Amino acid sequence: MRRTIAVCICTMNRPEDLDRCLTSVMASDRRADQVIVSDDSDAERAPLTRQVAGRHPGVVYLEGPRRGLSANRNNCLDRVTADLVSFLDDDSTIDPDFLGRAVATWERHAEGSPRVIVTGQATDPSGPLVPSHLNFLGFYGAKVRDGEAPSAVCIGSAVLPMTLFGAIRFDEKITFGTEERDISLHATHVGYRIVYCPEIVTHQHPSQVNREIYRRDEVTNRVYFGLKRYTVYDRSALKFAAFNVLVLANAVGHQLKKLQVGEAARAVGCWLKAWRLFLSRT
Repeated sequence: MRRTIAVCICTMNRPEDLDRCLTSVMASDRRADQVIVSDDSDAERAPLTRQVAGRHPGVVYLEGPRRGLSANRNNCLDRVTADLVSFLDDDSTIDPDFLGRAVATWERHAEGSPRVIVTGQATDPSGPLVPSHLNFLGFYGAKVRDGEAPSAVCIGSAVLPMTLFGAIRFDEKITFGTEERDISLHATHVGYRIVYCPEIVTHQHPSQVNREIYRRDEVTNRVYFGLKRYTVYDRSALKFAAFNVLVLANAVGHQLKKLQVGEAARAVGCWLKAWRLFLSRT
């Protein structure tokens, strides 16, 4: 049985990066069965992004929901009909053999059970980006080795079966930064396993566009993810209580160490906002 694969690219205000990404996808030896672009760009750059998508045959262009990356990813998923899905970053590229290698690798590991996610690595100017284990506060910690099961996928080089998204979706309360950690823990929680396959490689070309927007919600997203992690996935009252104390102390202490009292106060505000988001889940 030939497995089909969709390539989904969420983008925001990066038409030039998107063009480079799509060019690499179109040069694949094994063509994607679907290529979907979901665009959260502002009014000025959305027309440019639509034009870029239109220059590449067969690309489906969607207006994004403009509620963060998780909502943008779900917007793509609503249109996927393929068996497998790969989420590429708009500031990344792939080699011509990436899709063929990714599908073949997933099929090899799925022979016993299709409830499997394979995740690769990425090249980056700062060094290779390898899937990691998560530490207690939700930061990426020790890198995994070949054969180990990582806590979280490297979403830009992962292949996920669409059966997973019949059961769960990306949590839209997470706007950016921890959505791949959350979807990874959620996937393992519902019975999927994650396999690290270093032969699957994407190439990152980090764009500075939107970085300030991402940094603004970084603490809120990480705290919310931790609150959810220790209630929904780990279900440990002790870990939940310890996380609350330590994550706030870490965020505030980090800023006070730099004598940034205003930023320390903002960290408290982010913690409170994360709590409001968490309470609104129920």
